[in-house]
Amino acid sequence: MKSISLPIISVLVLFALLPTDTVSAQSRYEQSIKFWESGPLRWSDFQVRNLPEGSEAITDLSAGISYDFNTEKIGNLRFSLPNFRTQMYRLDSWYDPSKCNNWTLKYNQTIFDILEVMKREMQNAYNNNPYEEGLNVYFDQMISNTIDAFKMESSYGKDSLVIEKYSQVYKDKLDSINVQPVKEPQFTTTNGGYGLGIGLNYESFGRPISDGLNPSLSITMGIDVFYKRYIYNFYAGFGFNQPLKCDGFFHDDKYEYDWVKEKKTRNGYISLNAGYQIINNRTLAIAPFVGIGGSFIYQDSDTPDSNGKTYKSSDINGFRVQAGVTLDWKFKRKLLNSYTIDYFESKIRLLLFASRTNYKKIGETYSLNIGLSYYFDNWMLK
Repeated sequence: MKSISLPIISVLVLFALLPTDTVSAQSRYEQSIKFWESGPLRWSDFQVRNLPEGSEAITDLSAGISYDFNTEKIGNLRFSLPNFRTQMYRLDSWYDPSKCNNWTLKYNQTIFDILEVMKREMQNAYNNNPYEEGLNVYFDQMISNTIDAFKMESSYGKDSLVIEKYSQVYKDKLDSINVQPVKEPQFTTTNGGYGLGIGLNYESFGRPISDGLNPSLSITMGIDVFYKRYIYNFYAGFGFNQPLKCDGFFHDDKYEYDWVKEKKTRNGYISLNAGYQIINNRTLAIAPFVGIGGSFIYQDSDTPDSNGKTYKSSDINGFRVQAGVTLDWKFKRKLLNSYTIDYFESKIRLLLFASRTNYKKIGETYSLNIGLSYYFDNWMLK
């Protein structure tokens, strides 16, 4: 999807951090803005110019539709929505009092009313769906064509019959067009996306590992890759166990080192998983998965090596297979307006799975795992 570029009739002058006299000029320019809802135009809103005889132009209204962005919230979806305003610029608008009359003021007011009608129609279109492609082009052309046609038909403010006709038409439209409530945007994501997560995992071991080890609590990191409803992820965890529960749990022949009661251990795992989202809606995603990986448990050795150092570690490890389910609660979704429009989901993931690890020299061990993570997912929009 293309990024939104919004129509604006007049060129707005933007000022950076400049010397004091320039800042004052900016302030005067901003103060010269008059919004449509402030009331009808008056001659005092215009600068006076005395033009030479024979000049075709007798007045000029500098006006346009400006906008800023508001953040809207519908359910758990956040999105930016343009808020339009019709305004004129007093410092750039002028008339020649010797050539103008009340019809000339009505001519300028009619242009101002045309802009306000177009603003309301444009606001309603964006409120209905700000991501509908082509809105900016359509309203750019509509505004330009309508005002140009009025100027030409009215001979630039000299034909009172045309001015009266257009004035009445657009007054009626102003009475009938109201701004409609904001609707949830309709959008389509690309087939692929990715996610990043961080959380905690609690692992409770079965025998024979449970004879010596207490359950562990791990800090986990995850990377997800999505394709349609398929989800592929990489998990890595690193955690700590409570002290060993018994003596002689494991003897490391290499270091002649025994894992004995009260020794502390550390553990971790990595895994690659594949799943399928059987449910994926605005607030919930559920995906059964299977995976493979490796687990390890280790202690720092307190037996000096030949150089008198004890930094070497003793460990046990094994091949891991696992299966389970992820339950994602999407507490916030967000559409972001930028040069490339992205769709984001912030969610809490509950991870439930069982694993089997064949630890070398210890044996096959089952474990139950419960994880809780925060995930941030991203998709591009079509």
